[in-house]
Amino acid sequence: MAGGLGFGVSLLCLLPPIIHFCSGPLGPAIGGYVAGARVRAQPRQGVLIGLVMGGLAVIPLAIALGVHLANPQFLPGASPGLVALGALLLLAWVAGLGTLGAVLGGRSAREG
Repeated sequence: MAGGLGFGVSLLCLLPPIIHFCSGPLGPAIGGYVAGARVRAQPRQGVLIGLVMGGLAVIPLAIALGVHLANPQFLPGASPGLVALGALLLLAWVAGLGTLGAVLGGRSAREG
């Protein structure tokens, strides 16, 4: 549940049109921090929250890859392998920053 909360917050960070250039890339860390603080996550729980966030990121990435495979003009000039590599890097980004945010958020909540 905390991983879903963190993933939801990271998606919300993409919405504000003026600040999304800053909040979007940092969204997984922000979402992980909120989720980790909410459940007062221990470091192991923080890793689990980050992994769940990365797992949830698979859904939109798989949809984008499927759309690209069905309609190559979706991302013109991009090979399916390149799109898949980009998806894997984005997945690692979400899981890594989500974990970092959750561990720091849990630590902050336990100390505060």
